[in-house]
Amino acid sequence: MPTFKRLTPEGVHEGEVEYRPIIVKSGDIKHRLALHRVSFGWVVSDPVSGGRVCDVAGIYKGMRCSSVNLGPTEAARRAREHIADLISRVTPDGFNKRLQEARKAYAQ
Repeated sequence: MPTFKRLTPEGVHEGEVEYRPIIVKSGDIKHRLALHRVSFGWVVSDPVSGGRVCDVAGIYKGMRCSSVNLGPTEAARRAREHIADLISRVTPDGFNKRLQEARKAYAQ
């Protein structure tokens, strides 16, 4: 499995994290993002900058819940849904711009 270094809130890269790559299309640009486990479930991060993109939530009886019990396939499906929702809220250009800015500022 590929690895990357997570970015802390203080802007410091910490230990190597194994991840499952997921491909997300925003406008005309495809991004390779990292789906990985943390103590409370699954998270999507940018493997280039190490920054967190979004948390992955499960669904139980129509309500959001922790993703801690999701398998990797279901977590990847839910992650793509969360990213698509995020892109629709900030627009594809906005998403691409923010990701590019983070990659320039925090590239490993």
